Amino acid sequence: MRMFLVAVLVVSFSAVSAVGSSEGELIARTIQTYEQIESIRSQMRDAVGDLAAEKRSYELAMYELKGDPMTAEQLAKLATDIKQQVQILHRYKTQGASEDSIAYAKKRIRDLSLMHRAGKLTTTEQREAFRAKVQPKIDGLAGKIQVIEAPFQAKIQELQSSADVDNDALNKLIRPHFNAPKSAYPSSKVQHLNATVHMAFASANWNNSENTQIAWAHVRIRSLDEIEDYHREQLLDGKYPIQSLSDGSIWVWAGHFLITFVADDEAITGEENIQKAIHQFIDLESLAAISGETEQVATGKIDE
Repeated sequence: MRMFLVAVLVVSFSAVSAVGSSEGELIARTIQTYEQIESIRSQMRDAVGDLAAEKRSYELAMYELKGDPMTAEQLAKLATDIKQQVQILHRYKTQGASEDSIAYAKKRIRDLSLMHRAGKLTTTEQREAFRAKVQPKIDGLAGKIQVIEAPFQAKIQELQSSADVDNDALNKLIRPHFNAPKSAYPSSKVQHLNATVHMAFASANWNNSENTQIAWAHVRIRSLDEIEDYHREQLLDGKYPIQSLSDGSIWVWAGHFLITFVADDEAITGEENIQKAIHQFIDLESLAAISGETEQVATGKIDE
């Protein structure tokens, strides 16, 4: 099973038209596009990491100026925190800690030090002078970040544009699996079901005859590898892995679909009720079967 997934996901979506392609291929392209975009975003975050962190430090200091000056107690507490972070940084360096740990300690010292500087400014003149000095630094860092991010953003935009030609197909694929729960709510209807390929995401909500929202759902289309083993320990109907469960919501996997179902009507709230109610709104069995695979896909189980 795992070998099949890998083989499908490496197919280029540009080489396979949505017209005439199978449901499984559309889901595979959707997952592939999402993972490609997330990978680029991760690379972009790494590329601007230091600059973004420095910009954030200055922004935190500027935020301090929106309130009253810090009290003596607050300044003393902040000074103690700075001292502790300096000690932590020294310990990291002497004990051969990772570069990430050392960088984070330095960032915390910078954050706290700038906040301390801003917090002790009491007069309007002092605060305006601080703003005049810091804002150009923020603007300069923002400009540098924008330049670095530009090629990444261009690639993301290219992938989004190429993928979203399949949005209508994804909507048509998912829509039949969302039901109006006529038995419990005779005049109910599905509202605003939208699917977006590049986000690997769909959403819907249900309203009653008074146009009051009964429930809503978010659907994330993901690789089965994202289902953690501990999610398989609690199963809905003995086959759909539950990721989270509360009185008002359930997160459950149906094949490649991670469904967040949230109840607004009190009649279907409560852990037991919501596990029953979700079936009135979403056909989990048919949704899981979209991948065209075996029961292993429906239950989120993957052969090694």
